[in-house]
Amino acid sequence: MDLRSYTKQELALLYFPDSSPVVASAHLM
Repeated sequence: MDLRSYTKQELALLYFPDSSPVVASAHLM
């Protein structure tokens, strides 16, 4: 899997599906 094929928001939804995209994106930072 190439992580570059995903945007940060898409990764956020994968890893934190129960969180809002904003909250999930904050976790990635």
